[in-house]
Amino acid sequence: MERDEERAFLERLIRDFESATGRRPRGWLGPAFTSTMNTIELLAELDFDYTPGCANDDQPYPLRASAGRIISLPYSSEVNDIPAFVLRHHTAEQFAQSVIDQFDVLYEEGAERPCVMGIGIHGFCGQPFRALHFGRALAHMAARPDVWLATSDEIASWYIGAAGLAA
Repeated sequence: MERDEERAFLERLIRDFESATGRRPRGWLGPAFTSTMNTIELLAELDFDYTPGCANDDQPYPLRASAGRIISLPYSSEVNDIPAFVLRHHTAEQFAQSVIDQFDVLYEEGAERPCVMGIGIHGFCGQPFRALHFGRALAHMAARPDVWLATSDEIASWYIGAAGLAA
């Protein structure tokens, strides 16, 4: 998309989201991680707080944007149900184990510095035969001390406040 077309698309999305939910979206992840050279700048101009579109770290960090503040929020393209089930043909048990393994490594590293573990979950993960095993993975994580099960909005709010980036 050209810059003006992308901006109009995002403005329409904001209006539709607000109309449907009664609140403004705070984060943006383009379909299939797509973006343009203008996306980060447009997100900052339109007052989005974050994008998980960089998918390259386990800690949030500020992105460069002349129009305002925006941060990158951790998101894993590997610990994500679509690649696991559709591309790698994992079973529900294998996916749950990959979530647990990812968590265990980050939990250990978290003793030295905070880590964020984003998990990409879509509607079909809620099928009972998958949800059973995913629930086991969530229980494994929740049982550990000092673990915060949070939404992306909550993580972004915490980081923006902790890093002194509040507008």
